[in-house]
Amino acid sequence: MNDANKSVSKDNASNAEMKSSLIINKTIGDNLRNFRITQKLSQEALASQLGISVFRLRRYELGRHTIPYDVFYRVCEFFKVSIEDFSTLPAGTDE
Repeated sequence: MNDANKSVSKDNASNAEMKSSLIINKTIGDNLRNFRITQKLSQEALASQLGISVFRLRRYELGRHTIPYDVFYRVCEFFKVSIEDFSTLPAGTDE
């Protein structure tokens, strides 16, 4: 394999990892939002409970940031759910 092919192969793998990460963040964010809405909580109330800013919570719900483990743990504790509950696609999605 020549250097150009190696570079393209490496770029494809990197793009696949990035896409996978975006899908995971979006899935977790969608589930976070669904849990929050089910509990009839505002973003402000949940952010306060978690000790994070509303801006940060919005970014997590939109899948634009990866939730750090310590915050993710607090979310699971707050909603009394497991990490696995966040890894499933919300009902009604076809992905």
